[in-house]
Amino acid sequence: MKTSIKLFAVALVLLGFSVGGHAQSNSATATATGTLVSALSISGGGTLSFGRIVAGTAGTVLVPGVAAPTRTSSLGLAGGTVTSAGFTISGADGSQFVVTLPSAAVRVNHTDGTNYMEVTAFSCDVAAAGTSVAGTTANSTLSGITRTFYVGATLNVKNGDPIGTYTSATFPVTVSYQ
Repeated sequence: MKTSIKLFAVALVLLGFSVGGHAQSNSATATATGTLVSALSISGGGTLSFGRIVAGTAGTVLVPGVAAPTRTSSLGLAGGTVTSAGFTISGADGSQFVVTLPSAAVRVNHTDGTNYMEVTAFSCDVAAAGTSVAGTTANSTLSGITRTFYVGATLNVKNGDPIGTYTSATFPVTVSYQ
């Protein structure tokens, strides 16, 4: 009898090892993908020109970011060339992108090197061609591989700013994929 109990105990131990050795397992698979697209680039720029303004009082001149801008002003205007800066984006068709405009004022310096005016409130028509939207960023989607857009802004004239030509250093306009 003692032998049968020992055999029964050994059988239970072996059964326990065999059950543990056949534990259930499941697995699944996944796929990794990636798509290479052409780099997003920006070209152009040109000149954002506020035209000729009558000196003497403080005020603003707004040139909207559209292809053929019409300026508005609280100051007297004296003709001259008025243009918004034009840019062309190239990239992958159907890709979403964001345009980032200056958030800080850009100085336009008088030729005397001392006096200046500031350009603020940048806007562009990248979100809806022909409609200038103010803000430091604008989103859109490339339809085709290129897209042209325009950047405008507001020139802030101070009372007593001297007569003459004012010019800025360049200002940044950045594009990136979303």
